[in-house]
Amino acid sequence: MISGVGVLVQVVPEAFNMTKLSLDWVVGSAVRRSQLQNDQPFLYWLESRPEEQGRSVLCRWSSERGIEDLTPAPMNLRARVHEYGGGEFAVGAGKIFCISDHDQQLYWSDTQSLQWQKITCPASHDIRYTNFCWHPNGKFVVTVRERHQAEHVLNDLVSISLSGVVVQVASGADFYSSPTISPDGEKLAWIEWNNPDMPWDCTRLMEATLEATGHIEDARCISDGRAQSLQQPRYAPDGVLHALSDVDGFWNLYRFGERSPQPLLPLQEECAMAPWSFGQCSYTLAEERIYLLSWGETGSTLWQIDSTAKPLEHFQGRLAPYVAAKNDQIFLLHSDTSSPEQLICRQVGRAAKVISGETNAAGHNWVSPNLCHTESGVPFWLYPLSAEPSSKPTILFCHSGPTGVASPAFNPVYQFWLNNGFQIADVNYRGSEGHGRHWRQSLLGHWGEYDVADSLAVARFLLEQGWCREGSLFLRGNSAGGFTALHLLVQSRCFAAAALRYPVVDLPTLAGVSHKFEAAYLLRLVGAESLDDARLQERSPLRVLDRVRTPLLVSQGEADPVVPLAQAELLKHALEQQNVPVQLSCFAGEGHGFRSASTLMACLTDELTFFRHHGAFG
Repeated sequence: MISGVGVLVQVVPEAFNMTKLSLDWVVGSAVRRSQLQNDQPFLYWLESRPEEQGRSVLCRWSSERGIEDLTPAPMNLRARVHEYGGGEFAVGAGKIFCISDHDQQLYWSDTQSLQWQKITCPASHDIRYTNFCWHPNGKFVVTVRERHQAEHVLNDLVSISLSGVVVQVASGADFYSSPTISPDGEKLAWIEWNNPDMPWDCTRLMEATLEATGHIEDARCISDGRAQSLQQPRYAPDGVLHALSDVDGFWNLYRFGERSPQPLLPLQEECAMAPWSFGQCSYTLAEERIYLLSWGETGSTLWQIDSTAKPLEHFQGRLAPYVAAKNDQIFLLHSDTSSPEQLICRQVGRAAKVISGETNAAGHNWVSPNLCHTESGVPFWLYPLSAEPSSKPTILFCHSGPTGVASPAFNPVYQFWLNNGFQIADVNYRGSEGHGRHWRQSLLGHWGEYDVADSLAVARFLLEQGWCREGSLFLRGNSAGGFTALHLLVQSRCFAAAALRYPVVDLPTLAGVSHKFEAAYLLRLVGAESLDDARLQERSPLRVLDRVRTPLLVSQGEADPVVPLAQAELLKHALEQQNVPVQLSCFAGEGHGFRSASTLMACLTDELTFFRHHGAFG
């Protein structure tokens, strides 16, 4: 190891020379798996495939039959509640329940015939469902519903029978998630919260008596979330409710029995991620033990809790927030630092078995990230191309969210940039998840300030320590990361060029058209109290774009419901008025977060060409 001021890096061979990567491989390796569910003898999951225009396919595996695709085209399992999806299917009682994006209709099938039957309850882009939970009798599911009306968006919990009968279960709160039913079918628990909070700010854990008809009685608050975020409620086989809470600073697992909540494994690490989407499952309750995931600064850990708690394995890179188990098999989604994501099966005393994912990536000379800190303590991941600072072209990445996170997990896109001679610096500014509640909440009221200051501290560190030089530092940011990046361009001329995807540009306009889930979030992030609060205007990049001189490439989906195309058009027009080189590329059919292989390849090609044209190399 070689240490520098504020940074510790692994030795990288001076004769560094990776096998040239094709764009087809880079994009094809971006397949994403999620939502592991076990219904013996099968393991089920959702798989998003760029080569199929981002279609999400329901898959399953068993040792006898291998991997099977269960949903034929054009079925594309994607929920639209909150616009970020998740929770698109549920397996239980020998049946599968799901929602398909191509018609926003609900479908079900038994697990043997796989004959999909459309459920006739009202469903459309104006009536959306997600986060399904089967009743043990197999006659209905409880689910989150979102209704888009002329002037309002209403969220509630409903039960839906296989014949399409809809019964309202719970209403009155602004948002709902995570319905879960006890093994005997007699209790229902869920999470709810109100504006202006987000689900990682303050939520409530609720419970009620559930009738066989799908109605509830005696709804009561189990834990008030005025100073905590609760998520992922789940019943143990003995009927005792469990959930994750960050009341002590980190999301840890609690048992909600007859007495006050009992922490099962107090950790100074997160046991969950910010629930931007539905369906996370970072612990599973078996008959005699609990399997739990946690995330530290340098990796992830699988824990076993029974009469005691012990770590079963520490993973380099990052585990996705999903775990399932059957018998002595534990199923995980793992991206280490040197291979794309793999679905693996772990058994005590045996080597992990790869069920799905690339297995021949080890032959490449990948660059692994190194955890670094600026002198002011800002954490970031550096992917160096040499053992010592050598003024290589470097891209500073601002993650999205802003409650996102930079992690050491293998990233095919980062390897693409490294393969083309660019180092990567990935910043975890204040507000990032994965560092506890205090760090996550610290950005509230200071978006466009703390995130910018922390990112700028990393940029200055890279320049001062000789990792890059003037004219060879570049900037990337998506969505909220684009907002941070624009403020960086306003405050500093140290970047040779920037490439942004669907950036947040004008806060007053965006707040006026924002979808319900994030409408109040924008206000809280800048400390505004209403849509006409001056702080929205003051913190908006559009107001100060006359100070930007850096060439800018913008990529935007034409169907983006979160950051509409109008934001990118405002940016392009403002920079053209200042004679700043700006290029806007629009992609038909793409929303917030590009899914199609052709779009992803076009973006990378355009960004590489743009950076090479405007940077100083050699």
